[in-house]
Amino acid sequence: DLRNNHGGTDPVAMSLLSHLHNSKIEYYKRRSSIVKPDAKHVKKGDVYEIKARGVWTGKIKPAKNVFNGNVYLIMNGYCVSAAAEFIGHLKNLNRAVFIGEEAGGNPVKFTGGVSLPVDLPHTRITGTIPLQLVEMNVNLENNGHGIMPDYQVISSIHDVLVNRDAQMQCAVDLINKQK
Repeated sequence: DLRNNHGGTDPVAMSLLSHLHNSKIEYYKRRSSIVKPDAKHVKKGDVYEIKARGVWTGKIKPAKNVFNGNVYLIMNGYCVSAAAEFIGHLKNLNRAVFIGEEAGGNPVKFTGGVSLPVDLPHTRITGTIPLQLVEMNVNLENNGHGIMPDYQVISSIHDVLVNRDAQMQCAVDLINKQK
């Protein structure tokens, strides 16, 4: 159940993925920045291509204990950042059944990483502008959408009022059909 998961750090997503696939995976296709990053990099034209070290290289080896059973993933529009990356890799690997609503993040290409803080003095609106472009190593079309569910389940007002989790119920029903 990844609903309302705003991500976190990529190495956590990579670690989880290592337990769900039994061959090596290259997590990133390319990471670049429009400003000189602190990380190891190579300048190519107007951008800096990031050459990471350690877990940030995105080279994933299978864990000792790989789960080879069916994976049912519940998601919604608040699945962004590392959660959307993870969902994108599972889709690319055909490794899960997706239930719920479209994931919020683009699984192919997005901005993130180091950000520039912005504080507008007259309106007091604050925010950040991401300075890095991350391209995931997936064979998915960049159609401007997140991963779409195999089983779209949108909770109704009635579901909320009676405390019914329609998406979870769909997952349980699908699991029970497999037995």
